[in-house]
Amino acid sequence: MILISGGLTEIGDTSNINQARELQNGECIVVLSKQEILDMKNNSNEILKVDNVSSFNVESSFDDDKVNINTASKEELKTLSGIGDGLAEAIISYREENNGFNTIDDIKNVSRIGDKTFEKFKDKIIV
Repeated sequence: MILISGGLTEIGDTSNINQARELQNGECIVVLSKQEILDMKNNSNEILKVDNVSSFNVESSFDDDKVNINTASKEELKTLSGIGDGLAEAIISYREENNGFNTIDDIKNVSRIGDKTFEKFKDKIIV
């Protein structure tokens, strides 16, 4: 998709983008410069807003230990505390039927995931 949209500029950096991830209709992907990524890594509590189209927590976008609930496989979801085969399948079904999760709190809309279960893994997930 990067090539189709015109390619990278000389300052573009794709290190924070999962290029294998399938895009959703209407999704906006922002390719930051190397300096912007460096600045955000140095100030990981900053929230980046891009034209009111998307926002994300910079700290979580650089945390390889977290599971992206919008793209994780069944096996990846099962690494979360309290998530077995059934809940992993329910999470995948929910995200397919609802065009993904907008926030990590949305995972509580999945049947059998309440506050107690959510508390077990909330610090391990991102969207």
